[in-house]
Amino acid sequence: MPLKLILWAVLGLALAISVVTDVLGRRIFDAVTLPAVAIALGLRTFYEGLGEPDHGLLSGLIGMAGAGGFFAVLALWKKSFGWGAS
Repeated sequence: MPLKLILWAVLGLALAISVVTDVLGRRIFDAVTLPAVAIALGLRTFYEGLGEPDHGLLSGLIGMAGAGGFFAVLALWKKSFGWGAS
């Protein structure tokens, strides 16, 4: 099975669970997101190795840092967004 198909399946499952918990209880659990990130990075490493900036583990870490930085700025700027805000 190709890597991208497996990664989309992991993302789809994590998103489906997160949408349901968000709609029902306004929470997105780390118990869903953190394992999904770990599985995705593990799959990238298994299939593509450590890689370079365009593939493999390094690519995943760069993407994770970029997205994390973006959402960290939003959470710090808009206090009602993320990091346990209510």
